[in-house]
Amino acid sequence: MRRRSSRGLLGRIADVVLCSGADAAAGSCRDGSLIGSVVAGAGAGPLPFYLSGGRVYVTGPYRGAPFGLSVVVPAVAGPFDLGRVVVRAAVFVDRHTAALRVVADPLPRVLEGIPLQLRDVRVAVDRPGFMVNPTGCGRKRVRGVVESVAGRVVGVLDRFRAAECGELPFRPRLRLFVGSRGHTHARQSVPLTAVLTQRPGEAGIRDLSVTLPSILSAQLPVVEDACTPEAFAVGRCEASRVGTALAVTPLLRDPLRGGAYLVRSTDHPLPDLVVALRGQVDFDLIGRVAIPRGKHLAARFDDVPDVPISRVVLRFHAALGARGVVGLARGLCGAVPRALHVAVNVQGQNDFWAQLQSRLISQGCHGD
Repeated sequence: MRRRSSRGLLGRIADVVLCSGADAAAGSCRDGSLIGSVVAGAGAGPLPFYLSGGRVYVTGPYRGAPFGLSVVVPAVAGPFDLGRVVVRAAVFVDRHTAALRVVADPLPRVLEGIPLQLRDVRVAVDRPGFMVNPTGCGRKRVRGVVESVAGRVVGVLDRFRAAECGELPFRPRLRLFVGSRGHTHARQSVPLTAVLTQRPGEAGIRDLSVTLPSILSAQLPVVEDACTPEAFAVGRCEASRVGTALAVTPLLRDPLRGGAYLVRSTDHPLPDLVVALRGQVDFDLIGRVAIPRGKHLAARFDDVPDVPISRVVLRFHAALGARGVVGLARGLCGAVPRALHVAVNVQGQNDFWAQLQSRLISQGCHGD
């Protein structure tokens, strides 16, 4: 069976001890990995015999997925004890939407020579604090594909909808820092750092657009060196790396880290800014780069996944001469405050919009 969760319906892996592959295969995971229970009904006729006491554990990587499940059911029916039935499953995380896809190994058909004839499997993921609801109130779906022992494939679907999303606070904060010692003069590349933070319990971000002041410009020779989507897909885009990224989410034990790359767009004259985050999961966040009115450098991330974040840090490199992607159209030191104003528009998963009041914080001037 293959099942895909709706966007925003996730698990808090940071609070779970991942079961090892050997223990998962043997059905001997410990309670620190336990996330739920399972009941299975087997047997011919309209009244299957139900086996209770099953348990569901989270495991480390399995079959190419970053996480897995070990579903353990004791096969005990009256005086008959046939041991434990263990079924493994791989849990994939979509690298663009963060939606989960669970792919279970084939369910057992025969145990100790006895046909099982599984008819009903009920899994309850009920570890306190493990499941995380979406922060958007739109209608959502959980889809699945089930294959019978005869090879017939059937699609299944269930709908759900989160409630009271409009009651969630939405107050993200974005701070931007520009410049460093030796990188404050006109026609130089300049380091630029963006720090986005949210507090626990806020609605997730769906859409974020940032328009930089005209004092900053794109360094066109660097932009023209953007790599192709095919090169990025196979990890051959290092020459087009323009920065680094870090993302902290309460769902994972460790931060995600990676690079920021310029990748040619298939439907836009300017390249996309691809933030490639790597860690327990791999995720690519894609921003559309634009130059409104030919003088403002802007980027828009319009399909941000519904994942809680604590902090995201994006740093653009500066290089000697003009090789950094962001340059100074005029000197940074002594710039009037209005020349450093940044336009930030952000939309929450709960459809709330916010216009953030932000400005560039200059560094590298006056002995900084």
